Amino acid sequence: PTLPSRAPSRSPTPTPTNTPTATPITPFPTRFGHFVCGDEDSGFLTDGRGEFTVRIAMSGDLSIDFSESLGFTRLQIDAVDKFNPTVIVATSTTYHLTVPRLAINTDIIFKVQADQPGIYTFTTFCSLSAPTRLPTKIPTMIPTRNPGVTLTTLPNCPGITYRSVSTGQCVCPQTAPNGHIVPQCAAPYITDILAGSCDCVLVSSVTPAPTQPLPALCGVGKVGDFNGGQLIFEV
Repeated sequence: PTLPSRAPSRSPTPTPTNTPTATPITPFPTRFGHFVCGDEDSGFLTDGRGEFTVRIAMSGDLSIDFSESLGFTRLQIDAVDKFNPTVIVATSTTYHLTVPRLAINTDIIFKVQADQPGIYTFTTFCSLSAPTRLPTKIPTMIPTRNPGVTLTTLPNCPGITYRSVSTGQCVCPQTAPNGHIVPQCAAPYITDILAGSCDCVLVSSVTPAPTQPLPALCGVGKVGDFNGGQLIFEV
C-alpha cells in the first residue's frame, strides 16, 4: 500500500489525468552553471563559437586546453572576467590558454572562435598558489620556506611544442606559429617532438632515449624513443 503524504498540497489538481506516466524522469540540464578545476567537456560547435565559464576556488593560475578537439584548423581563445566581460584578460591561438594570478572564486569566461564547425573537447587545470585551509595532521619533517609556492616546475617544451594540461606531455599544435598546418606523419615517419620541430622524420634518425635518464620529479613528464631492451628511471 502507498502511504499518504505527511504534507499534502493545499491546491490539488482538480482533474488529474487518467493515464499518468509510468516512470516519470526529470531530464538533467544540458549545461551546468560553472565548470571547475579538473573538469572535462565535449560537444559540437555548430557555428564555430562557444563560451565556457570556469571557476577557480582558490587563488592561482587557471588553464584550459582544447588540443583534443577535432575539425578545426584555427582556434582562438579569449578569456574575460565574468563581471567585466568587455575586457579581455588573456588570449591565445594555440588551443590552450592560461590565465595567471587569479583571486579566490574568480569566474572566467573562455570565448572560443573556430574557423569552422567541429567537435570541441577541453580540460581545465588549476595551479593553486594559496596554502590549504585544512593542513595535514602529519606535516613534513623539513617544510618549505616558501609555503604556497609550487615545489616542482615543469621544464619548457622544445621548439613549437607546448605542454598539454590534460596529459602533461609536450605535444605539437595543429597550426605552427607561421600559420602552416603541422603535418600528420605516417610510418615509417614519426613526429619529431624531441627536437620541437614537429617535422616528419624517419624513426632511425631519432636519437634513442638514454637508458639512465636524469632523475625525474613529481609532475614532470619524460618523452623519448624506446628501441627495446631495459629502461631505468629514477624518481
